[in-house]
Amino acid sequence: MTETIQLEERDNRSFRKDVMKKSLILSLGIVFLVSACAPVVVGPPGAAPGVVVAVEDRPYYVHGPYYVERGHRWVWVHGHWAWHHHHRVWIHGRYVVRD
Repeated sequence: MTETIQLEERDNRSFRKDVMKKSLILSLGIVFLVSACAPVVVGPPGAAPGVVVAVEDRPYYVHGPYYVERGHRWVWVHGHWAWHHHHRVWIHGRYVVRD
């Protein structure tokens, strides 16, 4: 008789484990199904904070390619790449005095 009780308890435990496994699998399946059906809102990508990308050089401003002030001729020098402390850096265009 004790063997019968032990077998019944063992069967009852395995039955509960099977039910728990099936309900866990079913619950996870429902969660994945619902999350797959959820709407996805995708907007335009925003710029990274603190990052600036300058593509063009400075314009001539209002003076054009050159201007004269107090007897000195100021000429626009275009921007260029240069080496600074083992790094390539962009030197912006600027006006310089050409007498």
